[in-house]
Amino acid sequence: MQTKNTFLNLNKWICIIVCAFIFESCTVASFVRYMGTTEPIQKNEDEIYNYLKEEDFLFYDYSFILPKHKRDTFSLTPHHLDVWKYERKLEQSPIQLRIYDSVGNFVNGYCQCYGEMKIVNILSKKDFKFFPQFPNNYDLKFSDELVLWDVPSNEQLLFENSNKKYTFVIYWNIWSNYYSKIIFKKLKKYLKKYDMQDDALIIIVNTDNISF
Repeated sequence: MQTKNTFLNLNKWICIIVCAFIFESCTVASFVRYMGTTEPIQKNEDEIYNYLKEEDFLFYDYSFILPKHKRDTFSLTPHHLDVWKYERKLEQSPIQLRIYDSVGNFVNGYCQCYGEMKIVNILSKKDFKFFPQFPNNYDLKFSDELVLWDVPSNEQLLFENSNKKYTFVIYWNIWSNYYSKIIFKKLKKYLKKYDMQDDALIIIVNTDNISF
């Protein structure tokens, strides 16, 4: 009888666990999306462009590659977004969205570690949705971003930033699959919904190569 009861209890717990996975869609979805990631592989400019073209993400103004030698700098002051990770000397997420106003001040931001963007979508309002639990570094400046990219057109980028209502900087990579794609999709939808394409400067920065 005890063996039978043990067997029934075991089945009960199995059923509970299975049901939890079925009804906890975020857990299941996150697992599926994680399984869709690939091993980081170094990418060149042509590979990055072809990927963006295939995904219909060619709505950006500038596309850069974060240099490998800037990997540590990316996680240090004044360049870090996630204060929680910064305080614990952890590396910053290579998938981020940073938003600046026309004078280069940080407005709002999101990174993969903050949670599912379908739930915490900062682009769900024209002037953005704010989540007080996000440990964003509000001291970020657009001018500090330029230090990370090693580009010669700093003055041009600063000028263009000053002539747009918002500048969107997306740090992304190909190996993360869904986690980068969802930011592009949400931004693309945002620009169309609120007719913001002419009022926005879009800069994307690929982080595939900083894993090497």
